[in-house]
Amino acid sequence: MHQLFAHQRAKATKPDGEVDLDVLGKLVTAAYEQTERDHSRTERSIGLMVDELDQLNRTLEVQVASAPSLSATARNSCASRICASMARSTICRRRC
Repeated sequence: MHQLFAHQRAKATKPDGEVDLDVLGKLVTAAYEQTERDHSRTERSIGLMVDELDQLNRTLEVQVASAPSLSATARNSCASRICASMARSTICRRRC
C-alpha cells in the first residue's frame, strides 16, 4: 500500500476501527488537488525556461551571424559542433 494512502486511511479511521469515507475522500481529493497544482507549476516553470533558452539561442545566432571576424566556414563549423554537442544531450532543437 502506498505510504500516503496508508497515512490518509489512518487519519480517517475512527477509534472503533471504522474508516470514515467522507474524511478519507477529502484527504485523497486534497492530495490529488495538490498534485495537480504542483504539476501546473512545474509545467509553467519548464515553459518559461524553454522560452528563455529559445530567446538566448536566437540572440546567440544573431551574434554569430553578424560577427565580422568569423568567416562563413568558421561560423558553420562552430555552429555544427555546438549543435552536435547539444544533440548528444537531446536538447538541440536546431536542424544541423
